[in-house]
Amino acid sequence: MSTKKKQWITFKVSELEMQALEAYCQQTQRTKTDVLRDLIRGLPTYTNSRSATRGFNLNQPPHPEEDPDF
Repeated sequence: MSTKKKQWITFKVSELEMQALEAYCQQTQRTKTDVLRDLIRGLPTYTNSRSATRGFNLNQPPHPEEDPDF
């Protein structure tokens, strides 16, 4: 288990944006947190060395055993 301190993000989205996120999460059997975390990790400004090797693919489920922060 990671000892890194977790941060919270709270922001507003439109009803349509929330519906899109929830539909995607339901289709992929992933949590909103997981989907949004992957979006952040796919940003060019994200400098974690794991981001370069893992790649960015929202259609690929996460692998908790490969990610100590999961």
